[in-house]
Amino acid sequence: MNKRVVAAFVLITLAISLLTYKFASAPMAHAQTTPPPEWSVWTTSHNATTAVANRAAVAGITHVADCIIVDATNLPGKAPTGPIGVKLFDGTNALLVIDLSQPSLAVGGGQVHLCGLNLQGTAGNAMTLQAGGFVGTSPYLSVNLVGHD
Repeated sequence: MNKRVVAAFVLITLAISLLTYKFASAPMAHAQTTPPPEWSVWTTSHNATTAVANRAAVAGITHVADCIIVDATNLPGKAPTGPIGVKLFDGTNALLVIDLSQPSLAVGGGQVHLCGLNLQGTAGNAMTLQAGGFVGTSPYLSVNLVGHD
């Protein structure tokens, strides 16, 4: 009877060892270690025209704005007339609104550089960055929207 108990004990131990090895060595899900790919859309304008950079809507995709960059330079001899409105839209909803002083030639230019934003849009909406407004003195405008989906 002693041999039967030992044999049963050995069989149970081997079965437990085999099961433990099989489940412990199963592949485990790991968190994503690489960030999603970034995209960038930009445009320039001049002569009192609003600069608009647009990331088109894609069904089921959410755009996230990581960085906005706006540069404005005035023409020689022109006085600034008012602020330049900088707006970031998710579809038709404004996510961010900033007024940038229109630069004089002596200043050289005005800039907005905001990075590390992580402003999430709504799935299926376009994301648009625009700069314009009181631009009667013909500044040169440049807008750049950087983000990921």
